Amino acid sequence: MLILSISPFTPHKKLRTRISPYLASTLLAALLLGASPFLHADVTMPAIFGDHMVLQQGVTLPVWGMAAAGEEVTVTAGAATAKTTAGADGKWRVDLDALQGSTEPITLTVSGKNKLTFSDVLVGDVWACSGQSNMATGITTSSRGKEDIAKANRPLLRLFIVTQSTAYTPLDDMPLEKNPKFSLVGHWQVCTPEMLVGHGGWPDSFSAVAYYFGSEIQERTKLPVGLIQCAYGGLRIQSFISLDAFKANPDFAKYAAQHEKAKAAAPAAEAAFPALKVEFDAKMKAWNEQHGAAFKQTMADWTKASAAATAARAPVSPRPTPSVPMPVAPPDGKPQATTPTHVFNSMINPIIPFGIKGVIWYQGETNRYDPSPSDYDKLFATLITDWRTRWGRGDFPFLFVQLANFMAPTTQPVEESGLAMIRDLQQRTLKVPNTAMAVAVDIGEANDIHPRNKADVGHRLALAARKLVYGEDIEHSGPLYDAMSVEADKIRIRFQHAKGLKIAANPKLFPDDTSTAPAELQAFAICGADKKWVAAKAVIDGETVVVSSNEVKAPVAVRYGWANNPPCFLYNAADLPAAPFRTDH
Repeated sequence: MLILSISPFTPHKKLRTRISPYLASTLLAALLLGASPFLHADVTMPAIFGDHMVLQQGVTLPVWGMAAAGEEVTVTAGAATAKTTAGADGKWRVDLDALQGSTEPITLTVSGKNKLTFSDVLVGDVWACSGQSNMATGITTSSRGKEDIAKANRPLLRLFIVTQSTAYTPLDDMPLEKNPKFSLVGHWQVCTPEMLVGHGGWPDSFSAVAYYFGSEIQERTKLPVGLIQCAYGGLRIQSFISLDAFKANPDFAKYAAQHEKAKAAAPAAEAAFPALKVEFDAKMKAWNEQHGAAFKQTMADWTKASAAATAARAPVSPRPTPSVPMPVAPPDGKPQATTPTHVFNSMINPIIPFGIKGVIWYQGETNRYDPSPSDYDKLFATLITDWRTRWGRGDFPFLFVQLANFMAPTTQPVEESGLAMIRDLQQRTLKVPNTAMAVAVDIGEANDIHPRNKADVGHRLALAARKLVYGEDIEHSGPLYDAMSVEADKIRIRFQHAKGLKIAANPKLFPDDTSTAPAELQAFAICGADKKWVAAKAVIDGETVVVSSNEVKAPVAVRYGWANNPPCFLYNAADLPAAPFRTDH
Protein backbone atom coordinates (compact mmCIF):
# COMPACT_ATOMS: atom_id res chain seq x y z
CA MET A 1 0.00 0.00 0.00
CA LEU A 2 1.40 3.40 -0.97
CA ILE A 3 0.56 6.25 1.36
CA LEU A 4 1.10 9.81 0.12
CA SER A 5 1.27 12.66 2.62
CA ILE A 6 -0.36 15.76 1.10
CA SER A 7 0.68 19.16 2.43
CA PRO A 8 -2.19 21.42 3.57
CA PHE A 9 -0.44 24.28 1.80
CA THR A 10 -1.29 25.21 -1.76
CA PRO A 11 2.30 25.84 -2.86
CA HIS A 12 3.33 29.00 -4.64
CA LYS A 13 3.72 28.27 -8.37
CA LYS A 14 7.50 28.44 -8.19
CA LEU A 15 7.45 26.11 -5.17
CA ARG A 16 5.36 23.27 -6.52
CA THR A 17 6.79 19.88 -5.62
CA ARG A 18 8.74 18.32 -8.47
CA ILE A 19 9.15 14.52 -8.82
CA SER A 20 12.31 13.39 -10.57
CA PRO A 21 12.16 10.69 -13.27
CA TYR A 22 14.08 8.35 -10.93
CA LEU A 23 11.61 8.86 -8.09
CA ALA A 24 8.69 8.47 -10.47
CA SER A 25 10.02 5.10 -11.65
CA THR A 26 10.62 4.07 -8.03
CA LEU A 27 7.03 4.91 -7.13
CA LEU A 28 5.75 2.99 -10.13
CA ALA A 29 7.78 -0.05 -9.11
CA ALA A 30 6.48 0.26 -5.56
CA LEU A 31 2.90 0.36 -6.80
CA LEU A 32 3.51 -2.73 -8.92
CA LEU A 33 5.19 -4.63 -6.09
CA GLY A 34 2.77 -3.49 -3.38
CA ALA A 35 5.61 -1.93 -1.38
CA SER A 36 5.33 1.11 0.95
CA PRO A 37 8.42 3.22 0.38
CA PHE A 38 9.03 6.49 2.24
CA LEU A 39 8.12 9.39 -0.03
CA HIS A 40 10.13 12.53 0.81
CA ALA A 41 8.35 15.88 0.62
CA ASP A 42 10.04 18.99 -0.73
CA VAL A 43 10.09 22.07 1.47
CA THR A 44 7.12 24.26 0.55
CA MET A 45 5.99 27.66 1.77
CA PRO A 46 2.77 29.66 1.70
CA ALA A 47 2.13 32.19 -1.05
CA ILE A 48 2.74 35.21 1.18
CA PHE A 49 6.46 34.51 0.64
CA GLY A 50 7.71 35.36 -2.82
CA ASP A 51 10.04 37.33 -5.03
CA HIS A 52 9.77 41.13 -4.57
CA MET A 53 8.28 40.84 -1.08
CA VAL A 54 9.01 43.22 1.79
CA LEU A 55 10.11 41.82 5.15
CA GLN A 56 9.28 43.76 8.29
CA GLN A 57 12.24 45.64 9.72
CA GLY A 58 13.22 45.78 13.38
CA VAL A 59 11.44 42.66 14.65
CA THR A 60 12.12 38.96 14.78
CA LEU A 61 10.87 37.54 11.49
CA PRO A 62 8.68 34.42 11.39
CA VAL A 63 9.34 32.19 8.37
CA TRP A 64 7.37 28.98 8.09
CA GLY A 65 6.24 26.21 5.81
CA MET A 66 6.01 22.44 5.32
CA ALA A 67 8.55 19.64 4.86
CA ALA A 68 8.90 15.95 5.58
CA ALA A 69 8.53 15.07 9.25
CA GLY A 70 11.91 15.42 10.97
CA GLU A 71 13.50 17.22 8.01
CA GLU A 72 16.08 19.87 8.94
CA VAL A 73 15.34 23.29 7.42
CA THR A 74 17.75 26.23 7.21
CA VAL A 75 16.52 29.77 6.50
CA THR A 76 18.80 32.68 5.55
CA ALA A 77 17.78 36.29 4.90
CA GLY A 78 20.66 38.69 4.46
CA ALA A 79 22.84 38.28 7.55
CA ALA A 80 20.21 36.40 9.56
CA THR A 81 20.20 32.59 9.65
CA ALA A 82 18.21 30.05 11.66
CA LYS A 83 17.64 26.30 11.64
CA THR A 84 14.79 24.09 12.76
CA THR A 85 13.35 20.61 12.27
CA ALA A 86 9.90 19.91 10.83
CA GLY A 87 7.50 18.41 13.34
CA ALA A 88 5.61 15.17 13.05
CA ASP A 89 2.90 17.00 11.10
CA GLY A 90 5.50 18.39 8.69
CA LYS A 91 5.13 21.98 9.88
CA TRP A 92 8.19 24.09 10.64
CA ARG A 93 8.90 27.68 11.68
CA VAL A 94 11.94 29.78 12.44
CA ASP A 95 12.18 33.30 13.85
CA LEU A 96 15.03 35.19 12.23
CA ASP A 97 16.90 37.93 14.06
CA ALA A 98 15.68 41.44 13.27
CA LEU A 99 16.89 43.04 10.05
CA GLN A 100 17.48 46.74 9.46
CA GLY A 101 15.43 48.54 6.84
CA SER A 102 17.27 49.03 3.57
CA THR A 103 16.65 49.94 -0.04
CA GLU A 104 19.19 47.32 -1.13
CA PRO A 105 17.61 43.98 -2.12
CA ILE A 106 18.54 40.78 -0.31
CA THR A 107 17.84 37.10 -0.98
CA LEU A 108 15.82 34.79 1.23
CA THR A 109 16.75 31.12 0.95
CA VAL A 110 15.09 28.11 2.53
CA SER A 111 17.01 24.83 2.36
CA GLY A 112 15.97 21.31 3.23
CA LYS A 113 16.09 18.39 0.86
CA ASN A 114 15.46 21.03 -1.78
CA LYS A 115 16.30 24.74 -1.87
CA LEU A 116 13.93 27.67 -2.38
CA THR A 117 15.29 31.08 -3.34
CA PHE A 118 13.39 34.37 -3.19
CA SER A 119 15.07 37.29 -4.90
CA ASP A 120 14.66 41.08 -4.92
CA VAL A 121 13.52 41.02 -1.28
CA LEU A 122 13.45 44.36 0.54
CA VAL A 123 13.36 45.14 4.26
CA GLY A 124 11.08 47.94 5.42
CA ASP A 125 7.54 48.24 6.79
CA VAL A 126 4.62 45.99 5.89
CA TRP A 127 0.99 47.03 6.36
CA ALA A 128 -2.06 44.76 6.14
CA CYS A 129 -4.92 46.61 4.40
CA SER A 130 -8.29 45.07 5.21
CA GLY A 131 -12.02 45.71 5.33
CA GLN A 132 -14.83 45.64 2.80
CA SER A 133 -15.39 47.21 -0.61
CA ASN A 134 -14.12 50.72 0.12
CA MET A 135 -10.74 49.17 0.93
CA ALA A 136 -10.93 46.77 -2.01
CA THR A 137 -11.98 49.47 -4.51
CA GLY A 138 -9.21 49.94 -7.05
CA ILE A 139 -7.43 53.15 -7.90
CA THR A 140 -8.97 53.17 -11.38
CA THR A 141 -12.16 54.54 -9.79
CA SER A 142 -10.39 57.31 -7.86
CA SER A 143 -11.19 60.89 -8.88
CA ARG A 144 -7.44 61.41 -9.19
CA GLY A 145 -6.74 57.95 -10.53
CA LYS A 146 -5.67 58.81 -14.07
CA GLU A 147 -2.96 61.28 -13.06
CA ASP A 148 -1.78 59.25 -10.06
CA ILE A 149 -1.56 55.96 -11.93
CA ALA A 150 0.75 57.63 -14.45
CA LYS A 151 3.13 58.49 -11.58
CA ALA A 152 3.04 55.06 -9.96
CA ASN A 153 6.50 53.78 -10.86
CA ARG A 154 7.57 53.17 -7.26
CA PRO A 155 10.25 50.46 -6.99
CA LEU A 156 10.31 50.68 -3.19
CA LEU A 157 6.57 50.06 -2.91
CA ARG A 158 5.55 46.39 -3.17
CA LEU A 159 1.98 45.12 -3.54
CA PHE A 160 0.19 41.87 -2.75
CA ILE A 161 -3.52 40.94 -2.97
CA VAL A 162 -4.82 38.02 -0.90
CA THR A 163 -7.14 35.84 -2.96
CA GLN A 164 -10.79 36.52 -2.15
CA SER A 165 -12.03 33.20 -0.80
CA THR A 166 -13.88 31.48 2.05
CA ALA A 167 -13.37 28.41 4.24
CA TYR A 168 -15.07 26.55 7.08
CA THR A 169 -11.79 26.09 8.96
CA PRO A 170 -8.60 28.18 9.18
CA LEU A 171 -6.34 27.63 6.17
CA ASP A 172 -2.55 27.58 6.22
CA ASP A 173 -2.42 29.11 2.74
CA MET A 174 -4.66 30.95 0.30
CA PRO A 175 -5.90 29.54 -3.02
CA LEU A 176 -3.83 30.71 -5.99
CA GLU A 177 -4.73 31.78 -9.49
CA LYS A 178 -4.09 29.23 -12.20
CA ASN A 179 -2.57 31.93 -14.40
CA PRO A 180 -0.59 34.35 -12.21
CA LYS A 181 0.81 36.36 -15.12
CA PHE A 182 0.34 40.10 -14.64
CA SER A 183 -1.52 39.69 -11.38
CA LEU A 184 -1.12 40.86 -7.81
CA VAL A 185 -3.51 38.19 -6.54
CA GLY A 186 -1.39 35.77 -4.52
CA HIS A 187 1.88 37.31 -5.71
CA TRP A 188 4.18 40.11 -4.59
CA GLN A 189 4.85 42.65 -7.34
CA VAL A 190 6.81 45.88 -7.70
CA CYS A 191 4.46 48.87 -7.93
CA THR A 192 4.15 50.12 -11.50
CA PRO A 193 1.23 51.75 -13.33
CA GLU A 194 0.52 48.43 -15.05
CA MET A 195 0.55 46.39 -11.83
CA LEU A 196 -1.49 49.00 -9.96
CA VAL A 197 -4.23 48.85 -12.60
CA GLY A 198 -4.02 45.09 -13.16
CA HIS A 199 -6.77 44.03 -15.54
CA GLY A 200 -8.55 47.33 -15.00
CA GLY A 201 -10.97 46.44 -12.24
CA TRP A 202 -11.88 44.14 -9.36
CA PRO A 203 -10.17 42.09 -8.15
CA ASP A 204 -6.90 43.00 -9.88
CA SER A 205 -6.81 46.79 -9.60
CA PHE A 206 -5.00 47.54 -6.35
CA SER A 207 -6.73 49.30 -3.45
CA ALA A 208 -6.76 53.07 -3.92
CA VAL A 209 -6.85 53.75 -0.17
CA ALA A 210 -3.93 51.41 0.47
CA TYR A 211 -1.90 52.83 -2.42
CA TYR A 212 -2.33 56.45 -1.32
CA PHE A 213 -1.48 55.49 2.26
CA GLY A 214 1.54 53.38 1.37
CA SER A 215 3.02 55.77 -1.17
CA GLU A 216 2.91 58.64 1.35
CA ILE A 217 4.53 56.51 4.06
CA GLN A 218 7.23 55.39 1.64
CA GLU A 219 7.95 58.96 0.54
CA ARG A 220 8.25 60.09 4.16
CA THR A 221 10.35 57.21 5.51
CA LYS A 222 12.44 56.72 2.33
CA LEU A 223 12.37 52.99 3.12
CA PRO A 224 10.55 50.12 1.38
CA VAL A 225 6.87 49.63 2.12
CA GLY A 226 4.88 46.45 1.50
CA LEU A 227 1.08 46.50 1.27
CA ILE A 228 -1.00 43.34 1.72
CA GLN A 229 -4.56 43.88 0.49
CA CYS A 230 -6.87 41.43 2.30
CA ALA A 231 -10.32 42.97 1.73
CA TYR A 232 -13.70 41.59 0.69
CA GLY A 233 -16.69 43.75 -0.25
CA GLY A 234 -20.20 43.67 1.16
CA LEU A 235 -19.39 41.94 4.44
CA ARG A 236 -20.10 42.51 8.10
CA ILE A 237 -17.18 42.67 10.49
CA GLN A 238 -18.16 39.23 11.82
CA SER A 239 -16.73 37.61 8.68
CA PHE A 240 -13.22 38.78 9.62
CA ILE A 241 -13.16 37.45 13.22
CA SER A 242 -11.99 33.98 14.24
CA LEU A 243 -14.29 31.32 15.65
CA ASP A 244 -12.15 31.08 18.79
CA ALA A 245 -12.72 34.77 19.50
CA PHE A 246 -16.49 34.32 19.21
CA LYS A 247 -16.43 31.25 21.46
CA ALA A 248 -14.41 33.11 24.09
CA ASN A 249 -17.16 35.72 24.55
CA PRO A 250 -20.65 34.55 25.64
CA ASP A 251 -22.14 37.71 24.13
CA PHE A 252 -21.04 36.49 20.69
CA ALA A 253 -22.32 32.92 20.98
CA LYS A 254 -24.90 33.67 18.26
CA TYR A 255 -22.14 34.32 15.72
CA ALA A 256 -20.35 31.09 16.58
CA ALA A 257 -23.70 29.31 16.26
CA GLN A 258 -24.26 30.75 12.76
CA HIS A 259 -20.94 29.27 11.66
CA GLU A 260 -21.56 25.90 13.31
CA LYS A 261 -25.02 25.66 11.76
CA ALA A 262 -23.68 26.39 8.27
CA LYS A 263 -20.85 23.91 8.66
CA ALA A 264 -23.14 21.15 9.96
CA ALA A 265 -25.60 21.67 7.08
CA ALA A 266 -22.89 21.67 4.41
CA PRO A 267 -22.69 17.92 3.62
CA ALA A 268 -26.46 17.55 3.14
CA ALA A 269 -26.64 20.76 1.09
CA GLU A 270 -23.78 19.61 -1.11
CA ALA A 271 -25.39 16.21 -1.67
CA ALA A 272 -28.79 17.71 -2.52
CA PHE A 273 -27.41 20.48 -4.72
CA PRO A 274 -27.17 18.63 -8.10
CA ALA A 275 -30.87 17.70 -8.13
CA LEU A 276 -31.95 21.10 -6.81
CA LYS A 277 -29.75 22.81 -9.39
CA VAL A 278 -31.65 21.05 -12.18
CA GLU A 279 -34.93 22.37 -10.75
CA PHE A 280 -33.45 25.84 -10.33
CA ASP A 281 -32.17 25.92 -13.90
CA ALA A 282 -35.63 25.02 -15.18
CA LYS A 283 -37.22 27.77 -13.11
CA MET A 284 -34.63 30.28 -14.30
CA LYS A 285 -35.27 29.29 -17.92
CA ALA A 286 -38.99 29.88 -17.47
CA TRP A 287 -38.41 33.19 -15.69
CA ASN A 288 -36.08 34.41 -18.42
CA GLU A 289 -38.58 33.48 -21.11
CA GLN A 290 -41.41 35.36 -19.38
CA HIS A 291 -39.69 38.27 -17.66
CA GLY A 292 -35.99 38.34 -18.59
CA ALA A 293 -36.15 40.57 -21.67
CA ALA A 294 -38.28 43.21 -19.95
CA PHE A 295 -36.06 43.34 -16.88
CA LYS A 296 -32.92 43.44 -19.03
CA GLN A 297 -34.29 46.52 -20.76
CA THR A 298 -35.23 48.07 -17.41
CA MET A 299 -31.67 47.55 -16.16
CA ALA A 300 -30.21 48.98 -19.37
CA ASP A 301 -32.35 52.11 -19.02
CA TRP A 302 -31.40 52.47 -15.36
CA THR A 303 -27.70 52.03 -16.10
CA LYS A 304 -27.83 54.73 -18.76
CA ALA A 305 -29.77 57.10 -16.51
CA SER A 306 -27.41 56.42 -13.59
CA ALA A 307 -24.37 57.22 -15.71
CA ALA A 308 -25.97 60.49 -16.82
CA ALA A 309 -26.89 61.39 -13.24
CA THR A 310 -23.40 60.62 -11.99
CA ALA A 311 -21.87 62.75 -14.74
CA ALA A 312 -24.22 65.60 -13.79
CA ARG A 313 -23.51 65.01 -10.08
CA ALA A 314 -27.19 64.40 -9.48
CA PRO A 315 -28.83 61.73 -7.29
CA VAL A 316 -29.05 58.24 -8.76
CA SER A 317 -32.40 56.46 -8.55
CA PRO A 318 -32.52 53.17 -6.62
CA ARG A 319 -31.51 50.04 -8.47
CA PRO A 320 -34.67 48.44 -9.94
CA THR A 321 -35.92 45.02 -8.93
CA PRO A 322 -37.94 42.62 -11.12
CA SER A 323 -41.73 42.86 -10.84
CA VAL A 324 -41.70 39.08 -10.50
CA PRO A 325 -38.82 37.95 -8.25
CA MET A 326 -36.13 35.77 -9.80
CA PRO A 327 -35.84 32.18 -8.51
CA VAL A 328 -33.43 31.76 -5.61
CA ALA A 329 -30.48 29.46 -6.17
CA PRO A 330 -30.29 26.50 -3.76
CA PRO A 331 -27.44 26.26 -1.23
CA ASP A 332 -24.45 24.29 -2.48
CA GLY A 333 -22.80 23.60 0.87
CA LYS A 334 -19.80 25.83 0.18
CA PRO A 335 -18.63 28.30 2.84
CA GLN A 336 -20.14 31.75 2.40
CA ALA A 337 -18.35 35.07 2.82
CA THR A 338 -21.33 36.45 4.73
CA THR A 339 -21.09 33.77 7.44
CA PRO A 340 -19.05 34.68 10.55
CA THR A 341 -15.37 33.55 10.46
CA HIS A 342 -15.40 32.29 6.86
CA VAL A 343 -13.27 35.11 5.46
CA PHE A 344 -10.96 35.16 8.46
CA ASN A 345 -10.27 31.48 7.84
CA SER A 346 -9.23 31.89 4.22
CA MET A 347 -7.87 35.44 3.92
CA ILE A 348 -6.48 36.49 7.31
CA ASN A 349 -5.22 33.26 8.87
CA PRO A 350 -3.02 32.42 5.84
CA ILE A 351 -0.94 35.59 6.30
CA ILE A 352 -0.47 35.17 10.06
CA PRO A 353 2.25 35.49 11.46
CA PHE A 354 3.96 37.26 8.51
CA GLY A 355 5.80 40.26 9.93
CA ILE A 356 3.75 43.47 9.73
CA LYS A 357 4.04 47.01 11.06
CA GLY A 358 0.31 47.42 11.51
CA VAL A 359 -3.16 47.38 9.94
CA ILE A 360 -5.30 49.90 8.09
CA TRP A 361 -9.03 49.12 8.03
CA TYR A 362 -12.07 50.49 6.16
CA GLN A 363 -15.32 48.63 6.93
CA GLY A 364 -18.68 49.09 8.60
CA GLU A 365 -21.18 50.01 5.90
CA THR A 366 -22.82 46.56 5.88
CA ASN A 367 -23.20 46.42 9.67
CA ARG A 368 -25.61 49.35 9.53
CA TYR A 369 -28.23 46.85 8.33
CA ASP A 370 -28.02 44.80 11.52
CA PRO A 371 -31.24 44.83 13.60
CA SER A 372 -29.15 46.15 16.48
CA PRO A 373 -25.71 47.42 15.42
CA SER A 374 -24.98 48.49 18.99
CA ASP A 375 -22.42 45.71 19.47
CA TYR A 376 -20.24 46.92 16.58
CA ASP A 377 -17.73 48.61 18.90
CA LYS A 378 -17.41 45.38 20.90
CA LEU A 379 -16.99 43.35 17.71
CA PHE A 380 -14.40 45.81 16.42
CA ALA A 381 -12.42 45.69 19.67
CA THR A 382 -12.62 41.89 19.56
CA LEU A 383 -11.26 41.80 16.01
CA ILE A 384 -8.34 44.07 16.90
CA THR A 385 -7.47 42.06 20.01
CA ASP A 386 -7.91 38.75 18.16
CA TRP A 387 -5.58 39.75 15.33
CA ARG A 388 -2.97 41.22 17.68
CA THR A 389 -2.99 38.08 19.81
CA ARG A 390 -2.63 35.77 16.82
CA TRP A 391 0.18 37.79 15.26
CA GLY A 392 1.97 37.85 18.62
CA ARG A 393 3.38 41.33 18.03
CA GLY A 394 1.78 43.15 20.93
CA ASP A 395 -0.50 46.12 20.32
CA PHE A 396 0.60 46.92 16.79
CA PRO A 397 -0.97 50.08 15.25
CA PHE A 398 -4.52 49.68 14.01
CA LEU A 399 -5.69 52.67 11.95
CA PHE A 400 -9.25 52.81 10.63
CA VAL A 401 -11.61 54.96 8.58
CA GLN A 402 -14.84 56.34 9.99
CA LEU A 403 -17.66 55.91 7.48
CA ALA A 404 -18.18 58.57 4.83
CA ASN A 405 -21.40 60.49 4.20
CA PHE A 406 -23.84 58.80 1.83
CA MET A 407 -27.44 58.99 0.58
CA ALA A 408 -29.69 62.05 0.42
CA PRO A 409 -28.27 65.14 2.16
CA THR A 410 -29.93 65.89 5.49
CA THR A 411 -30.30 69.39 6.92
CA GLN A 412 -32.76 68.70 9.77
CA PRO A 413 -32.15 66.52 12.83
CA VAL A 414 -33.06 62.85 12.48
CA GLU A 415 -33.53 60.29 15.21
CA GLU A 416 -32.46 57.16 13.37
CA SER A 417 -29.42 56.77 11.12
CA GLY A 418 -27.58 53.51 10.57
CA LEU A 419 -24.45 55.23 9.29
CA ALA A 420 -24.43 57.69 12.20
CA MET A 421 -24.74 54.83 14.68
CA ILE A 422 -21.79 52.97 13.16
CA ARG A 423 -19.68 56.16 13.10
CA ASP A 424 -20.39 56.65 16.78
CA LEU A 425 -19.42 53.07 17.60
CA GLN A 426 -16.28 53.39 15.50
CA GLN A 427 -15.22 56.44 17.49
CA ARG A 428 -15.71 54.50 20.73
CA THR A 429 -13.12 52.04 19.42
CA LEU A 430 -10.47 54.72 19.97
CA LYS A 431 -10.48 53.50 23.57
CA VAL A 432 -8.54 50.47 22.32
CA PRO A 433 -4.79 51.19 22.75
CA ASN A 434 -2.70 52.28 19.76
CA THR A 435 -5.60 53.01 17.42
CA ALA A 436 -6.41 56.07 15.33
CA MET A 437 -9.35 57.12 13.17
CA ALA A 438 -9.46 58.93 9.83
CA VAL A 439 -12.70 60.90 9.48
CA ALA A 440 -14.39 60.81 6.06
CA VAL A 441 -17.79 62.43 6.72
CA ASP A 442 -16.87 65.35 4.46
CA ILE A 443 -15.65 63.44 1.39
CA GLY A 444 -18.45 61.02 0.59
CA GLU A 445 -20.99 61.16 -2.22
CA ALA A 446 -24.76 61.13 -1.97
CA ASN A 447 -25.18 58.72 -4.87
CA ASP A 448 -22.21 56.41 -4.37
CA ILE A 449 -21.34 54.31 -1.32
CA HIS A 450 -17.89 54.01 -2.89
CA PRO A 451 -16.85 57.68 -2.94
CA ARG A 452 -14.16 58.52 -5.45
CA ASN A 453 -12.06 60.70 -3.18
CA LYS A 454 -9.79 57.93 -1.97
CA ALA A 455 -6.74 60.19 -1.96
CA ASP A 456 -7.85 62.12 1.13
CA VAL A 457 -8.79 58.88 2.90
CA GLY A 458 -5.33 57.43 2.32
CA HIS A 459 -3.70 60.73 3.29
CA ARG A 460 -5.60 60.96 6.57
CA LEU A 461 -4.64 57.40 7.46
CA ALA A 462 -1.03 58.28 6.59
CA LEU A 463 -1.18 61.33 8.88
CA ALA A 464 -2.19 59.04 11.74
CA ALA A 465 0.68 56.68 10.99
CA ARG A 466 3.19 59.50 10.61
CA LYS A 467 2.23 60.84 14.05
CA LEU A 468 1.58 57.70 16.08
CA VAL A 469 3.95 55.24 14.42
CA TYR A 470 6.75 57.30 12.90
CA GLY A 471 6.86 60.09 15.50
CA GLU A 472 6.40 63.14 13.29
CA ASP A 473 5.39 66.34 15.10
CA ILE A 474 2.16 66.92 13.17
CA GLU A 475 -1.56 67.13 13.77
CA HIS A 476 -3.07 63.82 12.71
CA SER A 477 -6.72 64.11 13.69
CA GLY A 478 -9.65 66.40 13.27
CA PRO A 479 -11.54 67.64 16.36
CA LEU A 480 -12.89 64.82 18.54
CA TYR A 481 -15.62 65.40 21.11
CA ASP A 482 -14.19 65.51 24.64
CA ALA A 483 -16.70 67.03 27.07
CA MET A 484 -19.73 69.33 27.43
CA SER A 485 -20.94 71.80 29.99
CA VAL A 486 -24.35 73.44 30.30
CA GLU A 487 -24.19 77.24 30.54
CA ALA A 488 -27.73 78.55 31.16
CA ASP A 489 -29.58 77.99 27.87
CA LYS A 490 -26.45 76.94 25.96
CA ILE A 491 -24.10 73.96 25.86
CA ARG A 492 -20.37 74.38 25.39
CA ILE A 493 -18.60 71.56 23.55
CA ARG A 494 -14.91 70.89 24.14
CA PHE A 495 -12.74 68.94 21.76
CA GLN A 496 -9.42 67.23 21.50
CA HIS A 497 -7.34 68.30 18.49
CA ALA A 498 -9.14 71.64 18.48
CA LYS A 499 -6.38 74.11 17.63
CA GLY A 500 -7.63 76.61 15.07
CA LEU A 501 -11.29 75.61 14.91
CA LYS A 502 -12.90 77.04 11.79
CA ILE A 503 -15.67 76.72 9.23
CA ALA A 504 -14.23 75.48 5.94
CA ALA A 505 -15.35 74.08 2.60
CA ASN A 506 -15.21 70.35 2.00
CA PRO A 507 -12.35 69.05 -0.17
CA LYS A 508 -13.05 69.31 -3.88
CA LEU A 509 -13.80 66.10 -5.71
CA PHE A 510 -13.57 67.58 -9.20
CA PRO A 511 -11.41 70.43 -10.55
CA ASP A 512 -14.46 72.53 -11.35
CA ASP A 513 -16.12 72.11 -7.95
CA THR A 514 -17.41 75.45 -6.67
CA SER A 515 -18.36 74.42 -3.14
CA THR A 516 -17.59 77.04 -0.51
CA ALA A 517 -17.73 77.25 3.26
CA PRO A 518 -21.15 78.17 4.69
CA ALA A 519 -21.54 81.36 6.73
CA GLU A 520 -22.55 79.41 9.84
CA LEU A 521 -21.93 75.95 11.23
CA GLN A 522 -24.48 73.35 10.28
CA ALA A 523 -25.30 69.77 11.37
CA PHE A 524 -25.62 70.65 15.08
CA ALA A 525 -28.77 69.64 16.99
CA ILE A 526 -29.79 70.22 20.58
CA CYS A 527 -32.50 68.90 22.89
CA GLY A 528 -33.96 69.28 26.35
CA ALA A 529 -35.17 66.64 28.76
CA ASP A 530 -38.01 65.81 26.36
CA LYS A 531 -35.44 64.46 23.85
CA LYS A 532 -36.98 66.45 21.01
CA TRP A 533 -34.09 67.33 18.73
CA VAL A 534 -34.07 70.65 16.90
CA ALA A 535 -31.56 72.30 14.59
CA ALA A 536 -29.20 74.42 16.65
CA LYS A 537 -27.12 77.56 16.26
CA ALA A 538 -23.44 76.76 16.78
CA VAL A 539 -20.72 79.37 17.25
CA ILE A 540 -16.98 78.77 17.47
CA ASP A 541 -15.47 80.24 20.65
CA GLY A 542 -11.72 79.64 20.73
CA GLU A 543 -11.23 75.89 20.89
CA THR A 544 -14.86 75.22 21.82
CA VAL A 545 -18.25 75.43 20.11
CA VAL A 546 -21.25 76.98 21.88
CA VAL A 547 -24.59 75.41 20.85
CA SER A 548 -28.06 76.80 21.47
CA SER A 549 -31.63 77.15 20.17
CA ASN A 550 -34.46 79.51 20.99
CA GLU A 551 -36.69 76.44 21.13
CA VAL A 552 -34.73 74.78 23.95
CA LYS A 553 -34.46 76.79 27.17
CA ALA A 554 -32.94 74.03 29.33
CA PRO A 555 -30.68 71.96 27.04
CA VAL A 556 -29.29 68.59 28.08
CA ALA A 557 -27.58 67.14 25.01
CA VAL A 558 -26.00 67.97 21.65
CA ARG A 559 -25.41 66.01 18.46
CA TYR A 560 -23.22 66.86 15.49
CA GLY A 561 -23.43 65.19 12.10
CA TRP A 562 -26.04 62.68 13.29
CA ALA A 563 -27.38 61.66 9.88
CA ASN A 564 -26.44 59.51 6.91
CA ASN A 565 -25.27 62.52 4.90
CA PRO A 566 -24.93 65.57 7.16
CA PRO A 567 -23.51 68.99 6.14
CA CYS A 568 -20.27 68.89 8.15
CA PHE A 569 -17.99 71.92 7.79
CA LEU A 570 -16.19 72.11 11.16
CA TYR A 571 -12.40 71.75 10.79
CA ASN A 572 -9.24 72.50 12.73
CA ALA A 573 -6.18 74.44 11.59
CA ALA A 574 -4.78 71.30 9.92
CA ASP A 575 -7.84 71.20 7.62
CA LEU A 576 -9.02 67.98 9.20
CA PRO A 577 -12.77 67.57 9.80
CA ALA A 578 -14.45 67.14 13.17
CA ALA A 579 -15.85 63.66 13.75
CA PRO A 580 -19.63 63.40 14.19
CA PHE A 581 -20.61 62.86 17.82
CA ARG A 582 -23.43 62.78 20.32
CA THR A 583 -23.34 63.61 24.02
CA ASP A 584 -26.44 61.53 24.87
CA HIS A 585 -24.84 58.13 25.39
